[in-house]
Amino acid sequence: MTVHSLARRSQTVLRELPYFPYLIIPPNVDVPWSELGYGNYKTTREALTALTEALLPVYHPFAPVPHIPIVMPPASSVAPERTRREEVWFFLNGICTNETVLRLNGEALASIFGRQISLLHNPTDGVVLDLLECVAGRTYEIFEPVSRSVADILETVLKIQKKKVVLIAHSQGGIIGSQAVNRLRERLPTEDREYLRHLELYTFASAATQLEAPEVYAEHFYNSRDYVSRIGVASHEHQISGRFFTLEATGHLMNAHYLYHFVSGRYEPEDGGEGSRLAGYMTAGPGTD
Repeated sequence: MTVHSLARRSQTVLRELPYFPYLIIPPNVDVPWSELGYGNYKTTREALTALTEALLPVYHPFAPVPHIPIVMPPASSVAPERTRREEVWFFLNGICTNETVLRLNGEALASIFGRQISLLHNPTDGVVLDLLECVAGRTYEIFEPVSRSVADILETVLKIQKKKVVLIAHSQGGIIGSQAVNRLRERLPTEDREYLRHLELYTFASAATQLEAPEVYAEHFYNSRDYVSRIGVASHEHQISGRFFTLEATGHLMNAHYLYHFVSGRYEPEDGGEGSRLAGYMTAGPGTD
């Protein structure tokens, strides 16, 4: 990391600050699986805990990512058995996400895509520290233990001959996921990189600034007025492999602001090409208009 590059990234972080207040706007509390919808939590205590952990700074030292039990799709949207047998799907969360919110994200993804979703949890340290980690992680790779853990998981699954391995990552998870893919590509001998063609990476609101893995099919979705996206993927497309899908919108939350628009087909490919491959995997949507 050169001084010039560090200065340029710092300028981006400061320049985009006017978009910071729009992280949770609009609140979209009535959207299915909305993180801001009180009715989506089983108890008042569960909702208050999610809010408290999102706001209060409680530092969790970076460690191998916990692997949470899978979330099963509802019977009404389940994909064909052969598809489920040949594929493995993971979700890696973003900022302000405790285990309750992570499961809410997982339930949404399982319902939309009809697949079992294995949850990879990057614990929240509170919104302030999470955002600082996003900024620092883009520059100094402070997520090394976590990204190494994710790379290990992906490598293990790829080598047991699964036809398709899908990693969906949100926000801060976009940094970790991209670093994990880069790390996996670097560690594999050239002759083994064919494994990577079975890996697909899909990011939403990614804070990542670099992804160099042409063997991996990747799509990146972002709202044009989302602060985290603007300091990450939106301002570093030239350093990120994959296709980009954008929408003129605010908001940063996975369910309330991204999946809500995604299932309605509102993201447009920047390259003017065909539609999203990820959208083609949908078996159901959450009833959005």
